[in-house]
Amino acid sequence: MDERLATNATLENISVSINMLDMIWSPDTIFYNGRKSHLHVVPQPNRFIRIVAYSESDVIYKWRYGDSESVELAPNMQMSQFDLINFSASHSTILRKSTYHSMLSVRFDLKRHTGYFLINIFIPCMLLVILSWVSFWINREATSDRIALGTTTVLTMTFLALDSRSDLPRVSYATALDLYIAMCFLFVLATILEFAVVHHFTKIRHGDAIHIPVPVPAEYIRQRRLQRLKQLNNGTSEAPTNNRTFLTRSASSRLRVWCSSLKYKITSSRRRKEPEVNSVSMLDKACRILFPTVFAILNLAYWIMYSA
Repeated sequence: MDERLATNATLENISVSINMLDMIWSPDTIFYNGRKSHLHVVPQPNRFIRIVAYSESDVIYKWRYGDSESVELAPNMQMSQFDLINFSASHSTILRKSTYHSMLSVRFDLKRHTGYFLINIFIPCMLLVILSWVSFWINREATSDRIALGTTTVLTMTFLALDSRSDLPRVSYATALDLYIAMCFLFVLATILEFAVVHHFTKIRHGDAIHIPVPVPAEYIRQRRLQRLKQLNNGTSEAPTNNRTFLTRSASSRLRVWCSSLKYKITSSRRRKEPEVNSVSMLDKACRILFPTVFAILNLAYWIMYSA
């Protein structure tokens, strides 16, 4: 305390003119981590404060009631996005530009409310990852369907990742929210890469179903050739029967040709009535279990780590 300000008055507060401030020495106090501050215009006029503070040899700052009693929390104080977990005050000395300065500091430990981010970011990311697993149940020959599903989920996840940063501070380190979005993005990307591996090793190179060709009986082909040769050489008459042309030969020969033709028709009809064959990759079957299991384990570890 400056001895020149000593007085014998018993008043706790003394009101003086604004001009008295120019006659009283005061230290150049600065806020070391202050991001934005301004001086009040009302009820006092603006005062000029130099940026460079006095060194420790000129001014030493100390908490008036000690480090543990000087800072108090306002009763019933609530914040919209954070919960105040703890706070502590201290005093120290820092070295700036080869000069030691006295400093008072207060540390606030805050915990962000997760309700807003859970509804707008975490749950949509989970649903997108689950949606990408639908491709494991799509036939591997349906290339366009699986590529369209994978591309849609990747683009949507990218939009969520960029939109989530708009309401958060721009920091140079990765936050817990960034880690979760990155994890979901890797799962969606892994789904597309898994299909690329399946498509590379598949035996079917097109999107059509598998059709098994029906062999034509050799007896039927041989009789048709003999029929054409007979027509060219001898001009033998022919009789159409059920859109098939037979030679005028013995009854046993015609019966044998007719039986071969009937067998071919029956076999072809049965083949057409059989369901189309759809191949399923063993890798797809394994990923139906592997992807959900790994994602559930990582989610459990994530929430245990960051909820503690």
